[in-house]
Amino acid sequence: DPNDSDSYNSLGAIYYDKGEMEKAEQYFTKAIRINPKNWSPHTNMGVIYFKKRLFDEAIQEFEKGIQLSPDQVGAYVNLALAYENKQLLEKAILYLKRALDYFPDSYIALFHLGRIYYNQRNFGAANFYFNEALRLKSEDGGTNYYLGLLAHASANYYFQKAREANFGEPKRLMSEALIEEQLPKGKGR
Repeated sequence: DPNDSDSYNSLGAIYYDKGEMEKAEQYFTKAIRINPKNWSPHTNMGVIYFKKRLFDEAIQEFEKGIQLSPDQVGAYVNLALAYENKQLLEKAILYLKRALDYFPDSYIALFHLGRIYYNQRNFGAANFYFNEALRLKSEDGGTNYYLGLLAHASANYYFQKAREANFGEPKRLMSEALIEEQLPKGKGR
């Protein structure tokens, strides 16, 4: 049907899957022209613009898609990633959290929140979101990788604190701890 926005959107998706971005863009544009209130071709155009690294245009399309259908988790995540690429991290975090408002078990939103917080060196928040993501996909390599990085960063932090506090030799400290424990309280301490 030449007046069916969904048909053009579907054709655009087929061409997108084939890697034919120009044809996909033409069909998404036709779908929007026929029915500007159809959220799906807007978010699909956002993906095309994102792939072209046209982040301002991608943001406009993702925002339009969300305005028309606010319960589309993919549009929030893609919008957040576009903002992240523009180094607008607070906006990226805001939209990932909005995705979680609609879909609290969105692995992809949890993962990207963890990743952004990790890159900001907010390790506590990163750890929280990665563990939530891991709860949903325990075998995911990306989440486990970042949790490994967090464990490494945490270990380095505590080793540095130990060095700053003149930690000394672990065997010597262990023997001192044992000796102190054997002394009666108030005598010899």
